Amino acid sequence: MKELTGIIAEIREFCLHDGPGVRTTVFFRGCPMRCLWCHNPELRADGGGKPYTVPEAAGIIMQDAEIMRSSGGGVTFSGGEVLMQSRFACELADRLSPLHLAIETSGYGSREAYRQLVKRADLIYQDIKCMDETLHRKLTGCGNREILQNIRFLQDSGKPYIIRIPIVPGMNDDKNDLAKTAGFLRQNPGGLLKVELLSYHAGAVSKMRKMGLPIPSGLPEKECPVDPELYQCFARLPGVKI
Repeated sequence: MKELTGIIAEIREFCLHDGPGVRTTVFFRGCPMRCLWCHNPELRADGGGKPYTVPEAAGIIMQDAEIMRSSGGGVTFSGGEVLMQSRFACELADRLSPLHLAIETSGYGSREAYRQLVKRADLIYQDIKCMDETLHRKLTGCGNREILQNIRFLQDSGKPYIIRIPIVPGMNDDKNDLAKTAGFLRQNPGGLLKVELLSYHAGAVSKMRKMGLPIPSGLPEKECPVDPELYQCFARLPGVKI
């Protein structure tokens, strides 16, 4: 019987910004979404990356297990989109237990895949691009009904999570839509720790140029900090620090 393998773009050691403590971040290749501002377009393609069996990947990650434990850190699954390789990710997560596991996800994937990963995670970084489904499809190539259904499960699970919203001027920075996002979260915050509004940076444009990809119309070509007024949309969320 052929051993289960996953395609990993990189296993990056000693990361400090993908969760608490010192962490090893595993970048899974592949993503079903096509966000116009994608900062990692190199991870979307089917080609590239390296195949790993679960024992191979776990062996590399666990080499730094003591450093991660002593710093209060752990492992972060990122991408790309980890839900595209959910079976491999779940088996790898089981091999890494009891290290702290964080998952960065768009939430775009099957209900069962999402539930199985949330079950294994200690912290979830959950993206929300926008609430309007028509706009979401225009900006990402995908609808958001599955994403919102998965977030409802996350809320009900009680697991700690952080909402991340990349703010791209002229694309998803509409105050009314952001107010709807805040309203959605207020209905059932569950284990919500905080909301992060992420400033746009132009790394996406430079990567697209290097890869020979077309630059989407209207995509800013310079750094764009978040308008401070947008934070007010989320000011009334209980227990949320913005």
